[in-house]
Amino acid sequence: MNDSKSRHPLTWVPSLYFAEGLPLWVVLIVAGVMFKSMGVSNQEIGHWTGILVLAWAFKPLWSPLLETSNNKRFFVVLFQMIGGVALGLIALTLQFSNTIAVVVALLGVIALASATHDIAADGLYIASLSTKQQTMFAGWQGAFYNASKFVISGGLVVLAGDLQTKMKLPAEQAWSIIFAIMSVGLIAIAIYHLWALPANPQSNTAPTTIKEGFATLREVIVDFFRKPGVWMGILFILLFRAGEAQVSTIAPLFLLDSPAAGGLGLTTAQVGWAYGAAGTIAFIAGSIVGGYFAGWLGLRRRMVFL
Repeated sequence: MNDSKSRHPLTWVPSLYFAEGLPLWVVLIVAGVMFKSMGVSNQEIGHWTGILVLAWAFKPLWSPLLETSNNKRFFVVLFQMIGGVALGLIALTLQFSNTIAVVVALLGVIALASATHDIAADGLYIASLSTKQQTMFAGWQGAFYNASKFVISGGLVVLAGDLQTKMKLPAEQAWSIIFAIMSVGLIAIAIYHLWALPANPQSNTAPTTIKEGFATLREVIVDFFRKPGVWMGILFILLFRAGEAQVSTIAPLFLLDSPAAGGLGLTTAQVGWAYGAAGTIAFIAGSIVGGYFAGWLGLRRRMVFL
């Protein structure tokens, strides 16, 4: 008998959002650092990673296909498994020479699986928890989403650097070990979620056909753009995120490039400590302090000040 409905949210919310963040940081940060250590040019890295992250930008286009299903639990586990297998295939592929194109293709599979997983995971979270519970566990969402960044782009990048410098492994072999670790980790989470995730909730408001799903999506989009001041809000969001969007993939390349090429000349391990570990800790601390600062000064005045 499946009693997963009665499981406490803390048995699955942290692991669900850790698994949601893991593939994103692989594509956004780890892939660039790996390709750089393998001698791929900055231009190629920026080109391919820029294309891969479009999967997350365009995921609303196929979200209605999942919204019509009450079996979101199945899709969460399925796409975690697909992502884990793809990570494992990258680990195997790196054992061979001249396989950059295959690795990029597998990263594309990971990106599409992860973006689709996000739709199912967020839908399961909303459908399984009351409005009060959703607010209560939102902090756990953010904490473990960022914890995945700390582990993946911090700890594992540091390990990759140490494997290359201290154990003298070639870059391809070092990264093969890292991707094998991530593969085992994501597959283990998927297996754990077979037990931990709540049973598929029934919703009286969810669309029942693909046509209804796309109609609902259209209504949401139209309603969104009718909101007062929406264009000013969109402009603010675009400008606010523009800086981070431009440096998220490129910053590690700048840190790795030699001073002669305009970079800082850091090692892979040093980039892991600086960008993945220290940077993530600073981001989490800033988020917490920013929340208290907004409560003290008020959101509008805080925004102008910052």
